[in-house]
Amino acid sequence: MTAVPVASDAGSRKTVSRLHAAPAWTTIVLEQIRAVGLLARLAGLVVVGVGVMLSAVAVWNVWTLRTFNEAHPKHLLTYPDFTFIAEAGIVMVGIACLLPFMVWQDEDPTRRLYHWAMPVSRPAHALAKVFAGWFWLMCLTLVYLVWVAGLAGVTTLISGQPQPQSPTFRLWEWCVPFTSATVTYVLISAATVGARRPLVWIGGVITMFMGASLLLSKLGKKDAFEHFTRAVLNGTYGIATALGRVHFDDATQRASLPRADFWLGASAIWCAIGVAALLAVSCRHTEPL
Repeated sequence: MTAVPVASDAGSRKTVSRLHAAPAWTTIVLEQIRAVGLLARLAGLVVVGVGVMLSAVAVWNVWTLRTFNEAHPKHLLTYPDFTFIAEAGIVMVGIACLLPFMVWQDEDPTRRLYHWAMPVSRPAHALAKVFAGWFWLMCLTLVYLVWVAGLAGVTTLISGQPQPQSPTFRLWEWCVPFTSATVTYVLISAATVGARRPLVWIGGVITMFMGASLLLSKLGKKDAFEHFTRAVLNGTYGIATALGRVHFDDATQRASLPRADFWLGASAIWCAIGVAALLAVSCRHTEPL
């Protein structure tokens, strides 16, 4: 709010208060990205340090194997395989599980009164902060994929042998870690934004599944529930597909083939569920606690 002097009819001056215009959405989002980046900088340095250490160990291991193979050509040892596969995105799924807790650390729903001082609504501010965390997650995923590709390239130069690549591998599988990390991040973010104790929500879902299985087993309906559970967890559009299991057995070719349609469908379904839950919990509170 600013005080602006204006002239009255009698020639005197009086002060009129005016509200500042709300900042642009880009300004709000960029500020949240900067804030989350500062919050995560230590964790980011730790991740980079771990990556450097693992790279050094891998390079040393390949170099040692090369030295041994050159000295003992009749007893060749196999080089480790660093070829990228879609399931390697499980690393980013693990990080995506932890990132929402870091973004919202010490900010459970009872400690967000400062949101009322923000120039946008509470739900908008919460969603902007979630987006900022997702932005850094995507950046880290890109770095991870570059690291995987670089590690494979370096070890190939050292060993002199190209990394074996599955004949069924498709280039679109490089995108799988981005979607699997996104689905995980959105689902966990819904719990961290909406619950004072998000682990209770997450554990509660698991407990409900186990309880329902036990109850239906007593009622003689266990087979139906297990069929439903397998569909949700490991089915064509189940959570496992959304988290990176994109290869499915093909009865006609007796091979495990990647299915882009299953991957895209499962990712869209589970991401939509997560976004809907996130929108619901972000808009749940309209008054200060």
